[in-house]
Amino acid sequence: MLRRIVAVLAGFFAWSVLWLLANQCLVLLAPDRFQADGSSQDGGILLTILATSVGLSVFSGWLTARLAATAPLAHALALGVLLLLVGLLVQWQYWDAMPLWYHLSFLTCLLPASLFGGRLGARPAPSGYS
Repeated sequence: MLRRIVAVLAGFFAWSVLWLLANQCLVLLAPDRFQADGSSQDGGILLTILATSVGLSVFSGWLTARLAATAPLAHALALGVLLLLVGLLVQWQYWDAMPLWYHLSFLTCLLPASLFGGRLGARPAPSGYS
């Protein structure tokens, strides 16, 4: 049971830490495209943030599936639900600061991307690799 919890929490922790680092890098690289509260209306930045979220969701789903002893897709699903719940809370805080298309796209991609990563992580390693 502990390994199952650790697998989901590890995926969530990895997503969260990498998300914060990626966003900080974006702010440092393009400070003029962000408001003081960290929000942005810049379409290019928002698409970059969305792509980052999808990539991190796939990676964290993969990580969760690899760490889970059994039922890797169920664990990736649990991760996706956790990301979606936390994502709803965070997006709610920025609801008026960013466009609706961004919020809906961000939230819609979390679960499928996590499951896709879980599917990748559930596959056995190719023969010859250990």
